[in-house]
Amino acid sequence: MRFHQKIIVSKMGLDAVLVATTIISIFINEIRTTDVDSKYVIVDGIKVLRADYEAFSRAEEKKKVQDALKKAKEDLMTKEYRLQEEESEEYAKRFPKRCHVCKIFVEELTEVLERNFTKSKSGEFPITTLEFYDAMDETCENMDKYTVTRVNSFRYKKGASLLRKTFEEAQKDSKIKHWSYTTPSDKIDDPTGEIQRLKEKCWRLTEYHGQKNLQRWLKKHQNENILNWFCEDIYLKNNKKGCISKQIWKDDEVKIRDEL
Repeated sequence: MRFHQKIIVSKMGLDAVLVATTIISIFINEIRTTDVDSKYVIVDGIKVLRADYEAFSRAEEKKKVQDALKKAKEDLMTKEYRLQEEESEEYAKRFPKRCHVCKIFVEELTEVLERNFTKSKSGEFPITTLEFYDAMDETCENMDKYTVTRVNSFRYKKGASLLRKTFEEAQKDSKIKHWSYTTPSDKIDDPTGEIQRLKEKCWRLTEYHGQKNLQRWLKKHQNENILNWFCEDIYLKNNKKGCISKQIWKDDEVKIRDEL
């Protein structure tokens, strides 16, 4: 009787072990399956490492963005050429307007001040009158960095001219390493003389308003926005101010003019 009981107990113990082993085996297989599923992804019926697939997807998406940006820039240049051809020389002579001059002057002056000086705790630039005049001189010299653009809402941008970029693109794709231009450099960057006029008007602005108004802003009104305080309320008091709210774009930014 005792022997029979032992056999029954042993059989029950064996069944329990088998059941436990089966459960553990199923659990391990589930872990392995989950692990495999997390490492691979099926693409067109082919098992591919998920990490490789995700890396490829990112590279493909990046290429799409780069291609779209390249096409946008090419379209921009095409429109620029068309508008440039349509624009007469007489029309170009009307520019820059006072609004353009003040807008660029203030934005460039702000960049010069922020680059060369550190604001105090009160948010003002603690600089001398002489340093301020030097900053205004640098600002007007920097007008050479701007070029005409006809595809953005603001007529000027900071960057290379269309003609300069065309030459550079041609040079990049050419086997000739050293180019010699017969066109003078100033005609490449400023074919209509518009940027030279912008620079001259900048000098006149500083000569007339440097001591009279701009120093007053420096000494007493730095807490006020110089674009509003000087351009809108003083320099453009009886002139059109539409360009003040427009953004000045740079070469690495693509923006199609909303009027087109």
